[in-house]
Amino acid sequence: MTTLLRSLSAGAVLAGIVIGMICAPFMFSAGMVDVTGAGLGCLTGAILIAGGLQSLATLATRQTDQTIGSGRSSN
Repeated sequence: MTTLLRSLSAGAVLAGIVIGMICAPFMFSAGMVDVTGAGLGCLTGAILIAGGLQSLATLATRQTDQTIGSGRSSN
């Protein structure tokens, strides 16, 4: 299960990078519609990158907690 989640998270990061790279050339267009569309695409890419990195960090933290222990006493 964690392998699937880890690969989906990495896929989200990669998709965000690709979307940002595709939209970047349109940011320098003279048309307002192109600039607006590219800005929304870059924003979407940034959200995907942030979400993917956050879920990768959460998965890494959970795996570390399970390996080492949570550090809490069970009274």
